[in-house]
Amino acid sequence: MILGTHPRAEPFIIIIESDFTPVCSICANLCCRNVVFLASKLYDPIMSDNFAAEEDWIMLKTIGVGTEVFHKMIEENKYYVDKTALLRTVFKENGSEVLLITRPRRFGKTLTMSTFHDFLALDPSNPGDTSRQENWFRNTEIFADREFCNEFMGRFPVIFLTLKSIAFNNFNDSYSELARVISSLAMNFSYLRYSSELETEEKESFQNLLTFKHLRDISNISDLTGSLVTLTNLLYRHHKISPVLLIDEYDVPVA
Repeated sequence: MILGTHPRAEPFIIIIESDFTPVCSICANLCCRNVVFLASKLYDPIMSDNFAAEEDWIMLKTIGVGTEVFHKMIEENKYYVDKTALLRTVFKENGSEVLLITRPRRFGKTLTMSTFHDFLALDPSNPGDTSRQENWFRNTEIFADREFCNEFMGRFPVIFLTLKSIAFNNFNDSYSELARVISSLAMNFSYLRYSSELETEEKESFQNLLTFKHLRDISNISDLTGSLVTLTNLLYRHHKISPVLLIDEYDVPVA
């Protein structure tokens, strides 16, 4: 698609959408301030006579429609509106131990929670290693605050629970799905089974969280209703650090 304008009348904005866009570098330079390329690749035929040469393609950022995981947006080169300064607001400037975030649908709540998780979560296989966060957050505003990063980045066990899938209109299905969600969540911390910091009874309690069949049994309802307390306590016992608990879509089961 080629849009022509008077050389002295720069258009307000040009939007070009396609799987790939052959574009003249001269035209791009003329309009670069106002051009939005909704394409995954750009090809500049003036720069090379070899259309197939890989080095002649300029990889562009794409729009992550429906993407709600922060590190995926960064790794897949998606556009990201930098709101990482909210980390400092929530975890440094805000003194509350519990914070409820309410915003309209599609407002970015889940992506924000994912950003919190990716920034704060420690690597259980190598505590103290923040190389993942350094790669993900390198070009964000919060990364410039080295004092905050040294204190918070990759320093906490983080439990990230979403109740989005518990969207049933009867108790039995909701209960069973909650049991599945908690069992899957516990699997993220399977290393606790081998922790030298936990007693035998504590490891047995954790094994109950891992076992879907056990949690689904209504006679073990106390294990399910107390699962988050159990998990936070076990993580604290292992890491000697208070965990961060993130709960997303908490209202879905009661909607």
